[in-house]
Amino acid sequence: MPTGLEEVGPAFPRWQKEYAAFGIPIFPVSPSDKKPSVRNWSRAGLRASTEWAARFADAECFGFVCGRRTGVTIVDIDANDESLLAAALEKWGDSPLIVMTHSGKFHIYYAYAGERRRIRPDRSVPIDILGDGGFVIAPPSVGASGSYRIIRGTLSDIPSLPPMRASQVRGSARADERDGREVRVGRRNETLFKECLREAANAQSLDQVLDFACRFNDSLADPLSTTEIGATAASAWRYTERGCNWVGHGGHITFTNEEIDHAMGLGADPFMLFALLRRRHWNRDFLVTNTMRRVMPGGSWAEKRFVKARNALLAAGKIRRIRSATKGTPALYRFEKGNIASQDGDAGSVASHC
Repeated sequence: MPTGLEEVGPAFPRWQKEYAAFGIPIFPVSPSDKKPSVRNWSRAGLRASTEWAARFADAECFGFVCGRRTGVTIVDIDANDESLLAAALEKWGDSPLIVMTHSGKFHIYYAYAGERRRIRPDRSVPIDILGDGGFVIAPPSVGASGSYRIIRGTLSDIPSLPPMRASQVRGSARADERDGREVRVGRRNETLFKECLREAANAQSLDQVLDFACRFNDSLADPLSTTEIGATAASAWRYTERGCNWVGHGGHITFTNEEIDHAMGLGADPFMLFALLRRRHWNRDFLVTNTMRRVMPGGSWAEKRFVKARNALLAAGKIRRIRSATKGTPALYRFEKGNIASQDGDAGSVASHC
């Protein structure tokens, strides 16, 4: 099954079958005004989608409903700004599936978890949340000024999409207890540990964390055993006592002395670029296009200066190019092993040296 979308300009019928394999009915969309070309698109199922594929055999732009019907929520970044993409991934969590739109903007795919369509939830940032009530143009559609391309992952990642991370720390244990009712059986231990880390960050004793863990466990549809509760609470408290629990203290990165010495030896510009990439991406694949030079600390860099710093990191083995750039698709990079110790500051992970 060709789920990587390597080809550009596909016919709607071909990709209708590919999306249907993942339970997602797609419908034709007008590329000029980005509006659905059919009625009742928001309620259509796979049968209607199949019929439309026959009627709109030449359509090259199509989309699908977000939210409950498809199990997908989209973070729609309405700007061709990689720093906004990095900030969104840091705020809402990583995703294996990211799309670049026909105009160079970004769509981040997440598993639906009750989100509604929200236009500019933060008025100062050009980002929309496409959940219930919204739809998205899907790759590899061809829009008015180009194609929609997957720049990370494939369609095969849809069944394993993670949910969006909460954008802010919950205000009370009572709110946590309500959330507990929605936790799936396979994620109970992980969720309890994350919530215990959050509680332990401001707790005065293990007993306080254990009391919270018991209350949270009571809210689960299928509670954990007493032994599991105690072990999870104790583990979260140990992380806190060792100084390895940074939940609620903001995201951060860690460098070993050897890393600092090596990176500084490359020069000020490569070191600054390396630190910025680590701060934004730590253990995920990332872009380092020349447009990033415009948002460097201290002001925009000349393109020659930026390219020289990037090449220095490549030559020194600090980063590695895992996909070369092609027409319409930027190169993709990855940190070399040993350059990725970090924690996101929201209970998502714990630094490797802890």
